[in-house]
Amino acid sequence: MVTFGLVKFDPVSLIGAAAGVVVGFWVGLGVFVQALLVVMVADVATGLIAAAVDGNLNSAASGKGLAKKAVALILVMLTAWLSSNLHAYLGDGFPGADAVAGAFILTEVISILENAKRTGVNLGPLERVLAVARQSQPPAQPPPQPETGAGRG
Repeated sequence: MVTFGLVKFDPVSLIGAAAGVVVGFWVGLGVFVQALLVVMVADVATGLIAAAVDGNLNSAASGKGLAKKAVALILVMLTAWLSSNLHAYLGDGFPGADAVAGAFILTEVISILENAKRTGVNLGPLERVLAVARQSQPPAQPPPQPETGAGRG
């Protein structure tokens, strides 16, 4: 216990309170959202390891990846909010956040497999899963061309 003037400060109580907040937050999440957070952490870790092995560890690329994950979590959060606040219209069984989190889990798992392959891990039969996932991804679309103003009247 540390005393600052009239205020008594107990660092152990502070750590306990912080742990309680984290556990309370974690328990309040759905299983799919918890799984998404776990695979996102695993993807970041394997991505950093793969970049270090490749010799191209780059903070700009890491920042871009973290920004994508933040947007994915915002989409899951938005869907969860819509599901809970529009249950009168969507029904009580609408699995909004879980469905969106499940879709993002799949992309994270694919990324983890790609990172593992970059580090030299033999994926064995998972190599087929990775090949099918690559084939089923939509092709990258070219960015839209700015209008030049021609043809406007």
